[in-house]
Amino acid sequence: MRALAGTPLECLFLPPNARDLSVLAEFPSLTELRLMLNNPISQEDWRYVTSLPQLDSLFLNPGELTSLASKGIRLEKPTSVSLAVEDRSSADLRDAVTVFPGMTSLNVHFAEELDLAPLSAHPRLKRVNTFTARVLNAAELPATIHLVAPAPPHGDE
Repeated sequence: MRALAGTPLECLFLPPNARDLSVLAEFPSLTELRLMLNNPISQEDWRYVTSLPQLDSLFLNPGELTSLASKGIRLEKPTSVSLAVEDRSSADLRDAVTVFPGMTSLNVHFAEELDLAPLSAHPRLKRVNTFTARVLNAAELPATIHLVAPAPPHGDE
């Protein structure tokens, strides 16, 4: 990736085995970043992510979301956040509320179940998309948040 340094990239999907995120400093024009890494991200490497001046869209896994929250890191800029639940279980969305205060759109991929109650406290969220999850507590979302989710099976309404 260092060979591309200085290239005005807008979108970058890191390989799952990426370890050193300092290379992100070479791409200040990034607006979209996909993490989904196999290795934990250090406090220093998170600093490279948070310093991207144009970052608007971030794709990450629940472990990375938990890492951000446990380190007290907030990403103010991204408005679009995508969370891929790789083990197809559920995802705890409480951390998304504090870590991404500027988020207006949340996409959750591969989750089997999703409790939406924590999202009701998010001041800027406008849209939640989930493609596979059975949603819980959708009624707790304010009318200002548009939910796109699979229809419940007949008889589960």
